[in-house]
Amino acid sequence: MPTPESLLEDAEYLMKKLSYLHGDELKSLCRDLNILVKNMGTHDMVEQIMSTVNGAIQSYRKTPNRESERTLAAFRYNMFVKSRLMERYLDRMKKTIPD
Repeated sequence: MPTPESLLEDAEYLMKKLSYLHGDELKSLCRDLNILVKNMGTHDMVEQIMSTVNGAIQSYRKTPNRESERTLAAFRYNMFVKSRLMERYLDRMKKTIPD
């Protein structure tokens, strides 16, 4: 179980990395966060995700509750695991560092 501080830190950090996600990854994240994506463009999806996660961050800071914790945990899981964000980042770093 994550500590409240680590969950908030991860969510705030990952919010800055949303630009690394592409169409299907954004749709998957929206579904995990219960955001309807029908007829929604990439920019709109990013705005909805940011709004949802920022709301959960603010709520969790004031009074941690199950709903905001679930939103933040789903966001973190999707960003780290489903989208393979860290794996792609490390692959990109390997390409820039000479052997």
